[in-house]
Amino acid sequence: MGGGESICLYNSQLGQLTLFFSNEVQVGLVDQSDLSFVIDDVNGGWSGNNVDFGDIVNLDARNSKNYTHWFLTIFEYHNGVQQRVLSKGWTEGQIGEYNLNDFWENGLGWVFETYKAYVVQFAIVNDNCQIQGQWTAENKTFEVCPGVGCKFSNVEPKILVYPNPIQNKFKISGLFYNPINKFEYVIKSIDGKILSTNKIQDPTESYELSGLEAGIYLINILKDGHSIYNSKISVTN
Repeated sequence: MGGGESICLYNSQLGQLTLFFSNEVQVGLVDQSDLSFVIDDVNGGWSGNNVDFGDIVNLDARNSKNYTHWFLTIFEYHNGVQQRVLSKGWTEGQIGEYNLNDFWENGLGWVFETYKAYVVQFAIVNDNCQIQGQWTAENKTFEVCPGVGCKFSNVEPKILVYPNPIQNKFKISGLFYNPINKFEYVIKSIDGKILSTNKIQDPTESYELSGLEAGIYLINILKDGHSIYNSKISVTN
């Protein structure tokens, strides 16, 4: 047990500084039970996972515990196709409640638009006890109605590689990207021979194809080594 205000003292037996705490709270590697958050409409009228256009959307993570840093990403979808993405990198402290409208505005005047779905991904980590890959994350979805209330079917994002045919570069949409999982794409010949393997580190950037002759190839997208997308692509010179 430990927590509260930290006090660093020299331990002569260990020959090093030792961290003590002024009061007791739980510390340790975070797990799913430490992560608890809801998305709600502070203007009232919340219905399931739907909000009315212009309502203030709030992330309430006051019940999350045992973490020192948090990470937030919002993915925008329309008809299952990913559009805009906005992330806030690892931020020290406890998030408590957070106005998602202000975050999404992004200094660019962005708003949560009608007939679109937004996937909120919230992740936490205890930096004092972190080991590689020891983040905990969860996704929640809300959808924006035209102002009078509505209901959509569950959003089912579809991964898309475009443009296709590809000349030099391509993009990937519909990918639930996060820093926790390992994403990569594999280019194969039509008979299945692996030609190249590349990491996906930013879902908004373009990826370059080089050294390929014009023709038909296969692209395979992997998440933590598991295939989540396969398709043929046409490469032109």
